[in-house]
Amino acid sequence: MRARLIFNPIATMTNAGVRDALVGLLGAEVELTVVGTRARMHAADLARDAVREGTDAVFVLGGDGTANEVLQGLAGTDVPLGLLPGGGANVLARAIGLPRDADDAARVQLERLHAGHDQRLGLGEANGRLFGFQAGIGLDAGIVRRVEAHPGMKRWLRQLSFILLGLREWATSEDRRDPACRVVGVEGLDETPRMLASVANLDPYTYLGPRPFHLLPEAGPHTALDLLVAESLTTGAIVRGILRAFRDGSHVDAPGFAMHHDLAEVTITADRPAPLMVDGDLMDHVRVATFRHRPDALRVLADLAAPADQLDADDRAA
Repeated sequence: MRARLIFNPIATMTNAGVRDALVGLLGAEVELTVVGTRARMHAADLARDAVREGTDAVFVLGGDGTANEVLQGLAGTDVPLGLLPGGGANVLARAIGLPRDADDAARVQLERLHAGHDQRLGLGEANGRLFGFQAGIGLDAGIVRRVEAHPGMKRWLRQLSFILLGLREWATSEDRRDPACRVVGVEGLDETPRMLASVANLDPYTYLGPRPFHLLPEAGPHTALDLLVAESLTTGAIVRGILRAFRDGSHVDAPGFAMHHDLAEVTITADRPAPLMVDGDLMDHVRVATFRHRPDALRVLADLAAPADQLDADDRAA
């Protein structure tokens, strides 16, 4: 059995020692080739190469950005994806029930690979770019833009940087004073300008250490896309929303927020160019963003029935 390991040499939690240990672990079980990324979207090309070469599985060591690139190359094929957590949050891996430790995740997925126990995962698509867990236009994409402008803070504070810079983005954003995003064609939702329009394929949105942030708590691997919108919110509403999202996701029932579940397609327009992000990766500034669900698009070496939060409960207990 042949496999390829694609790694990001600058991923937050990855170094030569971690990589060498995983190469030894995987290489003892499969015929392994190892390649590192050199530029943005290089991982997608490496994954497509692996498919053309008849590789039986592709493993990726890195964060959610690298994983997102690899799934661009594997979606729609019969080559399964193995996720080895190597970033700061590793949301996709944890959302589909994989362990946080890369060695443990490798062992679990090798067992599933040898047994032929992969499963099909639906993906989202935003203006042609696939995403595994989350996409958005407006405020949350603006937060990603601000975090990418402070790479040192992201590397040292990890997901806490998203919280801190997110509060700064909300406090200074033009969208707070003049919301620009309008949702088109969703039943029961008018086209009032919104400051937040977030689309989820999976829950959670992110993690702060072991704690999941449930922006759209009903999103899951067996439904289509979920949508959360918010009009202009007060400081108190934002703080309460963040606390509820960390606790249980009950903010979706609070005044100012509206959630819509299991949507096959969502179109959002912007009165001015607005940032668009997928899986924590900033794409571009757009005036129109179309989000679609692609059922069963990706084979993954995971048990999609496993609750993601159980892993985090185990981590806290340990």
